[in-house]
Amino acid sequence: MGLLVRQRKRIIFYQVIKVLKALKVYKKALLILFFSLFRKRIKFCNGQAALAYIVPLAITSSDAMTGLHNLIFKCCETVEISTYSNRPRKIFDSADQRVAIIILQKNKPPTSLLSTKVNKRYENTSIQDVIDNLQFVNSLEFAKYGRLPKIGSQIEINILKKVFNSTKIF
Repeated sequence: MGLLVRQRKRIIFYQVIKVLKALKVYKKALLILFFSLFRKRIKFCNGQAALAYIVPLAITSSDAMTGLHNLIFKCCETVEISTYSNRPRKIFDSADQRVAIIILQKNKPPTSLLSTKVNKRYENTSIQDVIDNLQFVNSLEFAKYGRLPKIGSQIEINILKKVFNSTKIF
């Protein structure tokens, strides 16, 4: 009896590993597809056009997206990123995750990376109210490898400058 239970557990374990490997390949394939579509749209766009994407927030904060970030910074003059939390209420009813809206204007190396804080939509707040109250600041100097900043005010920029310029105590 014990041998059958161990064999079943082993079979289940191997099936789980198979599924996880398949998901990893699937995720990688989706990432490659997304990146190639993004790249084609940027190259197809002329200098007068702007591209706008609603994407998962993880795209702005992932080492896996550094290739996309480099492409954006190489090809786009102005990059605007506004980020939205999914709590207490989702910004879009069909989006079950935190999202970012990225607006790109092509042509030159970036002169500005305009970002917002992570915005929240409350139960009694309309989408229009959230959009009307967006505050963008130029946070290009705080872009790091795989990370695009979510800075929403000049006070936050001043604090970050002081933190980055301070010497370590220890």
